[in-house]
Amino acid sequence: DLDYPGYHTGHIELRGDYTDFTFEFNSLVVDSWSSAILLGRNQVNNNTHDYDGLICQYNYISSYYESIMWLNGPSLDGGFIKGNEISGELGWGVTDLGACTFNIGEAGDLEFVDNEIHHVWHTVAQLGIDGGRIANNTWRDMAPYDDPEAPNYDGSACIMLWGGQWSTAVSTDVEIT
Repeated sequence: DLDYPGYHTGHIELRGDYTDFTFEFNSLVVDSWSSAILLGRNQVNNNTHDYDGLICQYNYISSYYESIMWLNGPSLDGGFIKGNEISGELGWGVTDLGACTFNIGEAGDLEFVDNEIHHVWHTVAQLGIDGGRIANNTWRDMAPYDDPEAPNYDGSACIMLWGGQWSTAVSTDVEIT
């Protein structure tokens, strides 16, 4: 449904080939239902694009509802999500509010390392990784979301590795330390 705002809009939208794109040293606070960064296919004719070598590092990122980075179909090989502060504190005097999700369905050799994650109420990263590493992240004051009333919902976690759901990659060969 193209009318649902979070899955199809972003404060920063990149549609095209962005090989070796770097997003670093930014403060990004998103207080709406949109994704902070949408890396997407062309929704009209379903074209996919290449985001290989993407680096997202040394940023302060807080996102109210949807996601920090939504990669809905294109490939991302050899990328880094590194050294970011991912916060659920939005400056309203309320904590544990930000969803702060990196939702990347298909990645190879992705590194999710050295991030500081705090006050997040939902899954921080949903990753479909074929080869890669999740290491040296700091997690504190997490508030996982759980909705026993929702059908087929298993709750949330700090990291979720996709296993083929929603046409994502089956995560394999991922080092977690």
